[in-house]
Amino acid sequence: MSTNQPTKKLSTPGYVSTNIKDTNEKALQRALLMQGTSLLDGKEVKWLDIELPIEFSENSRRKSVDIIGIDTRGRFYLCELKFSGNSDTPRDAESQLLEYFELIKYNAQKLEDNNIHHKKQESFSWIELALSYPKLCIMADATYWCKWENKVEKVKLQHPDKVKCFAIDIDSDIFANQRAVKSGEQYTPSLEENHWHSLYTYS
Repeated sequence: MSTNQPTKKLSTPGYVSTNIKDTNEKALQRALLMQGTSLLDGKEVKWLDIELPIEFSENSRRKSVDIIGIDTRGRFYLCELKFSGNSDTPRDAESQLLEYFELIKYNAQKLEDNNIHHKKQESFSWIELALSYPKLCIMADATYWCKWENKVEKVKLQHPDKVKCFAIDIDSDIFANQRAVKSGEQYTPSLEENHWHSLYTYS
């Protein structure tokens, strides 16, 4: 695993902010982390951390993993989140996931040495993740998936053996409604539903 990339050091992430204004993917991301665990096809997955930078570069916006989890058997889950109106296709999300895992494998030692975890989130071994076979997942609400139904052949996954799709049945306005209660100010997104099911339409 090469770590000879001549790029800048990443600073250790601070605390995760759970009070936000976003009502889309960031809201889903925070809601999952706050929920703690989800059931993916009945398998319990514990969420460890979110939005972790995985590349060492001069760019102000570095590539980051949306959410990382682990199941009761110790298998890691590397997940890309999409929500409702997102313009990225399932194939785009697949490409992102595959690229992110390659970056993790390439930078694992540096990620470990630089302690790339948010404060007060459960830490894990980047090296262990890189050397394992994590489940790569695209997770999105039903509205997002329905948007692409008429374009399946153009947007379906190219590597369905490596990436899996999961859907959750929630109202696409769930987070906007939660924010409205706070009169449009910052709020803490939340989810009651925690069951996700496999979606094979795009495989």
